[in-house]
Amino acid sequence: MSINGLGGSYSNASSNVSYTKVSGLGQPGSTNTTMEENSATTASTAGVIVNISDSAKAASAQATEQPSFKDVGMAARAKLDVLKHLYADKTGTTVSSVNVQLPGVINYSLFSDQDLAAMDLNSSGNFSQAE
Repeated sequence: MSINGLGGSYSNASSNVSYTKVSGLGQPGSTNTTMEENSATTASTAGVIVNISDSAKAASAQATEQPSFKDVGMAARAKLDVLKHLYADKTGTTVSSVNVQLPGVINYSLFSDQDLAAMDLNSSGNFSQAE
């Protein structure tokens, strides 16, 4: 099919998408159509078919990978720096003069147990003794 009169001839471009008819989803005898992307993996359980694209598999693998303890320490460092900046701005002082050991200066309840452990063990090597 082509479209004329728009300054040229255009035709429908076909993407590399295939359609699969799937029976057994929902009501008995009903047919639902699902779209699957290029390289998809199909898993079937009790008549339900799920298609996962390569990009979705890659995203899933990244989401399930645990960060290293050093990475946790780096994230905790960044969070602590933000809190120190906020306190310095609030009190009109410099970040270097913020005493993290004084009660109420840093709300450590905002840190996860992993963050606190990484800070205590200095897993990333970027915390001072006072911190």
